[in-house]
Amino acid sequence: MLSQWIMEHGRTTCPYCFPVIDITEHTICTEVVKNYIANFLLCTYRDPEYLKRHFGNKHPDELKKYIKEKIFVPPQAVDSPSQNTKQGDWGEALSALILLDFRHLCIPVSKLRYKANNSRSMLGTDLFAICLDSTSEEITKLVYGEVKTRRTYSSTVGVEAYKGLYSDYGRSLGNIIDFCIMRLEEQHQFELAEKLTTVYDNLNKYAKEFEIFLIVERNVWKEDILVNLNNIPPNLSTLRTNVMLID
Repeated sequence: MLSQWIMEHGRTTCPYCFPVIDITEHTICTEVVKNYIANFLLCTYRDPEYLKRHFGNKHPDELKKYIKEKIFVPPQAVDSPSQNTKQGDWGEALSALILLDFRHLCIPVSKLRYKANNSRSMLGTDLFAICLDSTSEEITKLVYGEVKTRRTYSSTVGVEAYKGLYSDYGRSLGNIIDFCIMRLEEQHQFELAEKLTTVYDNLNKYAKEFEIFLIVERNVWKEDILVNLNNIPPNLSTLRTNVMLID
Protein backbone atom coordinates (compact mmCIF):
# COMPACT_ATOMS: atom_id res chain seq x y z
CA MET A 1 0.00 0.00 0.00
CA LEU A 2 2.80 2.46 0.81
CA SER A 3 4.12 1.93 -2.71
CA GLN A 4 1.09 3.91 -3.93
CA TRP A 5 2.65 6.96 -2.25
CA ILE A 6 6.42 6.45 -1.86
CA MET A 7 9.23 4.44 -3.42
CA GLU A 8 12.75 3.61 -2.31
CA HIS A 9 15.97 3.28 -4.27
CA GLY A 10 19.57 2.83 -3.24
CA ARG A 11 22.17 5.35 -4.36
CA THR A 12 24.33 3.68 -6.99
CA THR A 13 27.19 6.11 -6.47
CA CYS A 14 27.61 6.75 -2.78
CA PRO A 15 30.70 8.45 -1.32
CA TYR A 16 29.96 7.31 2.22
CA CYS A 17 31.13 4.27 4.15
CA PHE A 18 27.51 3.13 4.50
CA PRO A 19 24.81 2.60 1.86
CA VAL A 20 22.05 5.19 1.54
CA ILE A 21 18.44 4.45 0.61
CA ASP A 22 16.42 7.41 -0.64
CA ILE A 23 12.69 7.17 0.10
CA THR A 24 10.75 9.64 -2.02
CA GLU A 25 7.17 10.60 -2.70
CA HIS A 26 6.22 9.79 -6.28
CA THR A 27 2.66 11.05 -5.98
CA ILE A 28 0.39 12.74 -3.48
CA CYS A 29 -0.68 10.75 -0.45
CA THR A 30 -4.27 9.73 -1.21
CA GLU A 31 -7.03 9.29 1.37
CA VAL A 32 -6.75 5.52 0.91
CA VAL A 33 -3.07 5.58 1.86
CA LYS A 34 -3.70 8.05 4.69
CA ASN A 35 -6.35 5.72 6.12
CA TYR A 36 -3.95 2.78 5.81
CA ILE A 37 -1.26 4.67 7.73
CA ALA A 38 -3.78 5.92 10.31
CA ASN A 39 -5.06 2.39 10.93
CA PHE A 40 -1.50 1.10 11.33
CA LEU A 41 -0.66 3.96 13.68
CA LEU A 42 -3.68 3.19 15.86
CA CYS A 43 -2.79 -0.52 15.95
CA THR A 44 0.76 0.45 16.85
CA TYR A 45 -0.56 2.08 20.03
CA ARG A 46 -3.37 -0.32 20.93
CA ASP A 47 -4.47 -3.89 20.23
CA PRO A 48 -7.68 -3.62 18.14
CA GLU A 49 -9.23 -6.38 20.25
CA TYR A 50 -8.69 -4.26 23.35
CA LEU A 51 -10.56 -1.38 21.74
CA LYS A 52 -13.38 -3.68 20.68
CA ARG A 53 -13.79 -5.10 24.18
CA HIS A 54 -13.83 -1.72 25.89
CA PHE A 55 -15.71 0.37 23.36
CA GLY A 56 -17.71 -2.11 21.27
CA ASN A 57 -20.94 -1.35 23.12
CA LYS A 58 -20.34 2.34 23.69
CA HIS A 59 -21.11 5.40 21.62
CA PRO A 60 -18.43 6.03 18.94
CA ASP A 61 -17.76 9.44 20.45
CA GLU A 62 -16.34 7.77 23.56
CA LEU A 63 -13.83 5.88 21.45
CA LYS A 64 -12.92 9.08 19.60
CA LYS A 65 -12.36 10.86 22.91
CA TYR A 66 -10.19 8.03 24.21
CA ILE A 67 -8.07 8.01 21.06
CA LYS A 68 -7.72 11.78 21.08
CA GLU A 69 -6.89 12.16 24.77
CA LYS A 70 -5.25 8.91 25.84
CA ILE A 71 -3.47 7.56 22.77
CA PHE A 72 -2.25 10.48 20.71
CA VAL A 73 -0.55 13.58 22.09
CA PRO A 74 -3.37 16.01 23.01
CA PRO A 75 -3.71 18.90 20.54
CA GLN A 76 -3.57 21.41 23.41
CA ALA A 77 -0.16 20.10 24.49
CA VAL A 78 2.03 22.83 23.05
CA ASP A 79 5.15 22.25 25.14
CA SER A 80 8.23 21.21 23.21
CA PRO A 81 8.62 17.67 24.67
CA SER A 82 5.02 16.79 23.81
CA GLN A 83 5.25 18.03 20.24
CA ASN A 84 8.61 16.30 19.77
CA THR A 85 7.01 13.10 21.04
CA LYS A 86 4.14 13.41 18.59
CA GLN A 87 6.58 13.95 15.73
CA GLY A 88 8.88 11.16 16.88
CA ASP A 89 6.11 8.59 17.37
CA TRP A 90 4.81 9.28 13.87
CA GLY A 91 8.30 8.80 12.45
CA GLU A 92 8.76 5.51 14.31
CA ALA A 93 5.42 4.18 13.08
CA LEU A 94 6.10 5.20 9.48
CA SER A 95 9.58 3.64 9.57
CA ALA A 96 8.12 0.42 10.97
CA LEU A 97 5.59 0.37 8.15
CA ILE A 98 8.38 0.79 5.61
CA LEU A 99 10.16 -2.22 7.09
CA LEU A 100 6.96 -4.23 6.81
CA ASP A 101 5.81 -3.13 3.37
CA PHE A 102 9.10 -2.76 1.51
CA ARG A 103 11.56 -4.99 3.38
CA HIS A 104 9.00 -7.70 4.31
CA LEU A 105 10.27 -7.92 7.86
CA CYS A 106 8.33 -8.91 10.97
CA ILE A 107 7.99 -6.61 13.97
CA PRO A 108 7.33 -8.94 16.91
CA VAL A 109 6.21 -6.29 19.42
CA SER A 110 4.94 -2.74 19.05
CA LYS A 111 6.93 -0.82 21.63
CA LEU A 112 4.57 2.17 21.57
CA ARG A 113 1.77 0.07 23.09
CA TYR A 114 3.64 0.11 26.36
CA LYS A 115 3.91 3.85 26.82
CA ALA A 116 2.63 5.00 30.21
CA ASN A 117 2.57 8.67 29.19
CA ASN A 118 1.32 9.59 25.73
CA SER A 119 3.08 12.96 25.91
CA ARG A 120 6.54 11.53 26.44
CA SER A 121 8.82 9.29 24.41
CA MET A 122 9.68 5.76 25.45
CA LEU A 123 13.29 4.90 26.16
CA GLY A 124 15.20 2.30 24.18
CA THR A 125 15.86 1.37 20.57
CA ASP A 126 13.16 2.78 18.31
CA LEU A 127 12.72 -0.28 16.09
CA PHE A 128 13.34 -3.98 16.40
CA ALA A 129 12.43 -6.31 13.54
CA ILE A 130 13.25 -9.83 12.47
CA CYS A 131 13.63 -11.53 9.13
CA LEU A 132 11.87 -14.90 8.81
CA ASP A 133 12.91 -17.53 6.28
CA SER A 134 10.17 -17.81 3.66
CA THR A 135 10.16 -21.61 3.87
CA SER A 136 11.06 -22.61 7.42
CA GLU A 137 9.84 -19.37 9.05
CA GLU A 138 12.89 -19.51 11.29
CA ILE A 139 14.55 -16.25 12.30
CA THR A 140 17.51 -15.52 10.04
CA LYS A 141 18.38 -11.89 10.83
CA LEU A 142 17.87 -9.22 13.48
CA VAL A 143 17.27 -5.60 12.50
CA TYR A 144 17.66 -2.67 14.86
CA GLY A 145 16.63 0.85 13.92
CA GLU A 146 16.90 4.42 15.14
CA VAL A 147 14.53 7.08 13.80
CA LYS A 148 14.97 10.84 13.73
CA THR A 149 12.11 13.01 12.51
CA ARG A 150 12.90 16.67 11.96
CA ARG A 151 11.07 19.76 10.70
CA THR A 152 14.07 22.02 11.29
CA TYR A 153 17.68 21.69 10.19
CA SER A 154 20.24 19.97 12.41
CA SER A 155 23.66 19.11 11.01
CA THR A 156 24.17 16.44 13.70
CA VAL A 157 20.87 14.55 13.43
CA GLY A 158 22.53 11.63 11.63
CA VAL A 159 25.33 11.51 14.19
CA GLU A 160 22.77 11.55 17.04
CA ALA A 161 20.89 8.65 15.47
CA TYR A 162 24.06 6.62 15.07
CA LYS A 163 25.24 7.26 18.64
CA GLY A 164 21.89 6.06 19.98
CA LEU A 165 22.00 2.95 17.83
CA TYR A 166 25.62 2.18 18.65
CA SER A 167 25.04 2.67 22.36
CA ASP A 168 22.12 0.22 22.31
CA TYR A 169 24.21 -2.25 20.31
CA GLY A 170 26.78 -2.27 23.05
CA ARG A 171 24.46 -2.90 25.96
CA SER A 172 20.82 -3.51 25.08
CA LEU A 173 20.37 -6.07 22.30
CA GLY A 174 19.66 -8.91 24.69
CA ASN A 175 17.36 -6.74 26.78
CA ILE A 176 15.32 -5.82 23.72
CA ILE A 177 14.79 -9.47 22.83
CA ASP A 178 13.96 -10.36 26.43
CA PHE A 179 11.36 -7.57 26.48
CA CYS A 180 9.79 -8.95 23.29
CA ILE A 181 9.71 -12.51 24.66
CA MET A 182 7.83 -11.38 27.78
CA ARG A 183 5.29 -9.39 25.78
CA LEU A 184 4.72 -12.25 23.32
CA GLU A 185 4.12 -14.73 26.12
CA GLU A 186 1.61 -12.34 27.68
CA GLN A 187 -0.20 -12.37 24.32
CA HIS A 188 0.03 -16.20 24.16
CA GLN A 189 2.18 -16.00 21.03
CA PHE A 190 4.29 -18.85 22.32
CA GLU A 191 5.69 -20.04 18.99
CA LEU A 192 7.32 -16.72 18.15
CA ALA A 193 8.37 -16.29 21.79
CA GLU A 194 10.17 -19.64 21.62
CA LYS A 195 11.96 -18.63 18.44
CA LEU A 196 13.16 -15.43 20.07
CA THR A 197 14.25 -17.39 23.14
CA THR A 198 16.51 -19.42 20.86
CA VAL A 199 17.90 -16.16 19.50
CA TYR A 200 18.43 -14.83 23.02
CA ASP A 201 20.40 -17.93 23.98
CA ASN A 202 22.53 -17.75 20.81
CA LEU A 203 22.65 -14.03 20.09
CA ASN A 204 26.16 -14.00 18.62
CA LYS A 205 25.17 -16.54 15.96
CA TYR A 206 22.61 -14.32 14.26
CA ALA A 207 23.24 -11.75 11.54
CA LYS A 208 22.43 -8.20 12.60
CA GLU A 209 21.61 -5.15 10.54
CA PHE A 210 21.29 -1.57 11.69
CA GLU A 211 19.00 1.00 10.10
CA ILE A 212 18.96 4.75 10.56
CA PHE A 213 15.81 6.51 9.35
CA LEU A 214 16.08 10.26 8.80
CA ILE A 215 12.64 11.71 8.06
CA VAL A 216 13.16 15.37 7.29
CA GLU A 217 11.24 18.13 5.58
CA ARG A 218 12.71 18.58 2.13
CA ASN A 219 13.26 22.33 2.43
CA VAL A 220 15.58 21.94 5.45
CA TRP A 221 17.59 18.91 4.28
CA LYS A 222 21.32 19.32 3.65
CA GLU A 223 23.66 16.60 2.50
CA ASP A 224 26.19 17.55 5.16
CA ILE A 225 23.98 15.58 7.58
CA LEU A 226 25.34 12.44 5.90
CA VAL A 227 28.84 13.91 5.54
CA ASN A 228 29.00 14.47 9.30
CA LEU A 229 27.79 10.93 9.94
CA ASN A 230 30.42 9.57 7.57
CA ASN A 231 33.14 11.57 9.31
CA ILE A 232 32.70 9.75 12.66
CA PRO A 233 33.23 7.16 11.00
CA PRO A 234 30.57 4.56 11.94
CA ASN A 235 31.84 1.25 13.36
CA LEU A 236 28.74 -0.79 12.52
CA SER A 237 29.65 -2.66 9.34
CA THR A 238 26.04 -3.47 8.46
CA LEU A 239 24.72 0.05 8.93
CA ARG A 240 22.32 1.48 6.36
CA THR A 241 20.89 5.01 6.31
CA ASN A 242 17.43 5.73 4.96
CA VAL A 243 16.62 9.31 3.96
CA MET A 244 13.00 10.30 3.53
CA LEU A 245 12.31 13.88 2.50
CA ILE A 246 8.76 15.10 3.05
CA ASP A 247 7.27 18.00 1.09
